Amino acid sequence: MADERDNRRRVAGTLLIVVGALLLLGRLDLPEPWPLHGLWPLVIVALGVARFWTAGAERRGAGLGLIFAGGILLLHTQHVLHLRSSWPLFIVGAGVSILVSAWGGGERPSQGSPS
Repeated sequence: MADERDNRRRVAGTLLIVVGALLLLGRLDLPEPWPLHGLWPLVIVALGVARFWTAGAERRGAGLGLIFAGGILLLHTQHVLHLRSSWPLFIVGAGVSILVSAWGGGERPSQGSPS
């Protein structure tokens, strides 16, 4: 239990540092290689990575789904892929997420006691 709580705290701390650093860079008068306002989907990707690392095998599909969705949104904000033509990828991502959860779940313990 404590190990899982420590992992969550590490992920939360790292996420706060990254978000704060991105916000700070947006406030400074530095030349930008690309607009920082288009990087907000990285927060969704980071949440997905955190879920994937800290969740049990049966919940990893949810993390993978967040990574997939954040990636699609990132491609959209960077004008690589447009949502109006690529929205079916969200359906594909949901299917992949369900399959990963189903395969990662493994054997469930039986309800009754062995005799």
